[in-house]
Amino acid sequence: MMWSPKTAAAAREIPFDADARAELVVERYLEKYGEFQCSQTGINRRVKKAAELAEGLDPSDVTPHGLRATAATRFASRGLDVTALQSMFGWAQLSTAHNYIRRSGENTARAIRDIQF
Repeated sequence: MMWSPKTAAAAREIPFDADARAELVVERYLEKYGEFQCSQTGINRRVKKAAELAEGLDPSDVTPHGLRATAATRFASRGLDVTALQSMFGWAQLSTAHNYIRRSGENTARAIRDIQF
């Protein structure tokens, strides 16, 4: 069984060139394998293997959904616009993107730093 998007919004291209290291990893993967076709079980297995190889991580605590949430929080904390965040992650509701932005707290910290006293 192969992965397929739940909604039309989930079927999209995902930019990975914002980080040079991530871009290099994805390019090398695609050069070696040509494409990414995998079942949910295969994705879970690869994430667990990567967590096992990483230092300081408990593989039982690392999941694809957790990595996705971490990425969303990171992009939100770096100031990614709410509509861009929604588009990138394919959320049907804009409120989901707002949740990640609100949780990051970075927008509040940035606004406080920008205040001129």
